[in-house]
Amino acid sequence: MTTAGFVLSCYNQAQYISASVESVLSQTRRSDRIVVVDDGSGDGSQDIVRSFFTRGVELLETDRLGPSGAFNAGVSAIGTEVVAILAGDDQALPDRLSRQVQLLERFGVDLIMGLPLVIDENGEPRSDDLCPEFFVQFRVGTGHLLRQLFNVGNFLCAPTATFIRKTYLDLGGFRPGLLQLQDFELWVRWAGTRRLAVVDERFVRYRKTPNSLSNPANDRRMHSERVWVYRHFFDTVSDPVIMSAFLEDLHRMGRRGHFDRLPDVAMLYLGHPDPLIYQIGCEQLLDVCREEAGVARLAQSGIRLQDVYELIGGGDITRDAERDSLLDDLRHLRAGLRG
Repeated sequence: MTTAGFVLSCYNQAQYISASVESVLSQTRRSDRIVVVDDGSGDGSQDIVRSFFTRGVELLETDRLGPSGAFNAGVSAIGTEVVAILAGDDQALPDRLSRQVQLLERFGVDLIMGLPLVIDENGEPRSDDLCPEFFVQFRVGTGHLLRQLFNVGNFLCAPTATFIRKTYLDLGGFRPGLLQLQDFELWVRWAGTRRLAVVDERFVRYRKTPNSLSNPANDRRMHSERVWVYRHFFDTVSDPVIMSAFLEDLHRMGRRGHFDRLPDVAMLYLGHPDPLIYQIGCEQLLDVCREEAGVARLAQSGIRLQDVYELIGGGDITRDAERDSLLDDLRHLRAGLRG
């Protein structure tokens, strides 16, 4: 039988950690191990976790590694084949572990995720509209998950994640330098190189509080991390996966049986609705144009030097109809060259 356990990350969550641990202990499928990683709390959270030692809960203490480092340490330590992660202020629904292990095996994937039941700081149920980002996937429809992540952004709820431990470790886990979007960055790498699935089922009680990392006070860091994640979005993704995930977009841009990674990926960025992401496409075009050979390469893809000038000139923080028209012209030109 597959071994499975929970890794909980806690930092100054003394008022919530007891309920979080209890939710894990009350699972319909017994956890083989439960590891709580306390990341240097100063509010007595560690003592609360120690009160569960007689019930098999383990405590791993770290010194302000941040959520990425804390989860990485816990996953490394736990040793079970399957790991479910949970934040110290959230709660797992009773059949979460049993159901997610079943789904991992049924779908043959390395990561299974679902939806949260949103609660407030007092544990009272709240409307899904309080966290609309987690429910967008079921509004935009089906399609390759990598494409949805690129077009929509981070719509996956990290505390619902249950995965094959070996795959997590092989991928390197969460990036330690990221605080807001470490989960988004990992899901991008996972979707680009491994198998995962998202189901329309609730697995956790997700606590939304004024002090959450997602509150507006952290928007500046969020934007910086988002640009970094997008800049490296395709780093580990192979050409065949890009072609499969973005086939519709590439066809719309005039691609006809030929894929040239640099200009085609740049065009994907240029077609993104967020002007910050558009800027990445501008940077990539400029990188290609550093040498005459790059200019010639772009020309073969239907992008003339004059087009590059116009595109870069449209790369400010606003999006206008003139730039959209230019992109449409380029797509038609590429279609003619490759047709």
